[in-house]
Amino acid sequence: MWWQSFGLWALSVLRWRDGDHAGATAAAKECLAVGEAVDGEQFAVGLGVESLAWIAAHQHRDERAATLLGVSRRMWQEMHTSLAPFRVLQEWHDQVVEQVRSRLGADAFSAAVRRGSGLSTADAITMAVESPSRAREPEPGADVAAGAGLTRREREVAALIAEGLSNRDIAARLVVAQRTAEGHVENLLSKLGFTSRTQVAGWLAGQQRPPAG
Repeated sequence: MWWQSFGLWALSVLRWRDGDHAGATAAAKECLAVGEAVDGEQFAVGLGVESLAWIAAHQHRDERAATLLGVSRRMWQEMHTSLAPFRVLQEWHDQVVEQVRSRLGADAFSAAVRRGSGLSTADAITMAVESPSRAREPEPGADVAAGAGLTRREREVAALIAEGLSNRDIAARLVVAQRTAEGHVENLLSKLGFTSRTQVAGWLAGQQRPPAG
């Protein structure tokens, strides 16, 4: 899951550089799902937040960009690292900071960065994906699959998704047509109320985690 998230972040950066802001945003937001599925994960989340800040800056959403820059700054500080070892990434970061600060003004920029720095990782992810309702949604529990009416086949598909298999690979593993596999995946996402394969993998990991105590 971590490598999938890292790949989605890289895809978001490539799309951003290509001017595909919608595609870049979608990839970066999906990258952030790892923050909910892997306890304590900050590196991939920090990269995803950083990417969303760059995209927001190029869309002239400067308050959002500065707030997200504050979030990523706090994460890098907590991990005792930075983008400095990645020269090109650091250059892009510095360019975004300069652009946003010049448009907002130094005081407004600093205030937005402080707001972002004060957010918890969970609140930062909720803000970054621009879906406030997610903070109020309960975590999928052991009864979600039963309540959603998952079939045995759909449970099998969920396990294969968690392994990182593509629709084509799932079809080969189950010895069915690719379109049939795609249908199972679509039904699974719909029943669970998810929008990404990463969410399915995170949900399944939660199902398999032993109860506390």
